[in-house]
Amino acid sequence: MKEFDIKELGFVDSEINAIEEHFLMTLSNDDWELISFVDEEEEHEEGNEFLKLPTGRWVHFDQELLQQEMLYQID
Repeated sequence: MKEFDIKELGFVDSEINAIEEHFLMTLSNDDWELISFVDEEEEHEEGNEFLKLPTGRWVHFDQELLQQEMLYQID
């Protein structure tokens, strides 16, 4: 996916880099659409489902994306 397309989803460069570093697999266009911003005022625990980005914003990874990552690591 071109960075331009990713930025259209609302991500900035530092966030894109942090998310790409979080995964071993290369994210496809569809994968990026499985990542959503979450309310920063709610409490989140960083781990598999949530990631705090360098900008202070939080993202949530859909279970489908986490499953793909798990299968990628097994292969």
